[in-house]
Amino acid sequence: MSARLAGKVAVVTGASKGIGAAIAKHLAAEGASVVVNYSASKDAADGVVNEITKGGGRAIAVQANVAKQADIQRLFAETKRAFDKLDILVIEANHDEGMLRAGPYPPSVQARIRGKFGHLSNSDAGKLAGGSIHSGLNNIVLAHLSEENNTPRVALNTVGDSLRRGRFKGRLTAASQGNVVGPICVGPPSVSTQLAPMQLALGL
Repeated sequence: MSARLAGKVAVVTGASKGIGAAIAKHLAAEGASVVVNYSASKDAADGVVNEITKGGGRAIAVQANVAKQADIQRLFAETKRAFDKLDILVIEANHDEGMLRAGPYPPSVQARIRGKFGHLSNSDAGKLAGGSIHSGLNNIVLAHLSEENNTPRVALNTVGDSLRRGRFKGRLTAASQGNVVGPICVGPPSVSTQLAPMQLALGL
């Protein structure tokens, strides 16, 4: 286990499976304490936590629907109760709504993506990020970007606008679609320049 993120606390939304679970495990392997957020898949989230703790890491699972502001506040409260602080927030920014409408997916797939159990748009991610600003949080990472319906630059612009309005002071990073876990770097990126994440420094 690396110590590069030792002492840091990260919340990873939608971390019970898939890309979110991979990111949670990656951050834990780098030394961060991790909050595995899930909406409905408690058993899967507990499985991610068990894998992290068996490897010597620190993690807890917290249920929260990130579309609800009350749940977001409870998620952060439970994070601080367990680990005393929050440094890193990883959230999904799957698609740009205009790109999705104009993209190659058929209407049925677009409806599923936009649905209750679909994926967060850049606008949704902006609302979530804007509602998450508090003392101590200085790194927000946008993940799970669609290769067909989003780009790192578009995601950064949309979410960055929301964070500027909230006077967020920190770093906003959009992970490369082609290298989902590797670029989740809060320090110097350990990947090639071509695959490095795009970042904005806000209010620093």
